[in-house]
Amino acid sequence: MTLSTSTGSVSLSMALPSGVAASLRASTGTGSLTRDLPGFSISQDTRGSLLAATGDPGSASQSFTMTASAGTGSVDLVVASG
Repeated sequence: MTLSTSTGSVSLSMALPSGVAASLRASTGTGSLTRDLPGFSISQDTRGSLLAATGDPGSASQSFTMTASAGTGSVDLVVASG
């Protein structure tokens, strides 16, 4: 799943069912990056870049990658892993 905009805002709010693995990459050029990611392990968290993952893709029933980016806007992520 990819969400992007060059001058606007990106907002993602979703819940993942148990047993699903996911990786998340978010970035913004000059805007803000806010997140609420319960159940995720964050491997990179800088001012304009975030990498996070949940679950084990090798043993999960399903897995996918999410990317959210904004050039000069903001990225707001609320993703819960159950």
